[in-house]
Amino acid sequence: MRDPIEERLQDLERLVLKQAERIDALEDALAVMHRAAQRDLLAKMKETSGTKAA
Repeated sequence: MRDPIEERLQDLERLVLKQAERIDALEDALAVMHRAAQRDLLAKMKETSGTKAA
């Protein structure tokens, strides 16, 4: 028979690992969105400077 405390600790460890994976995925998605926002901002800045020069 397994120790219920040990089982619970293992369950919590699995949960922590799963949450860490989710955090990693969210950080990756956030980085992608950040890069896209930077590209969009640069494009708008170039567009605005081109409009002012004309």
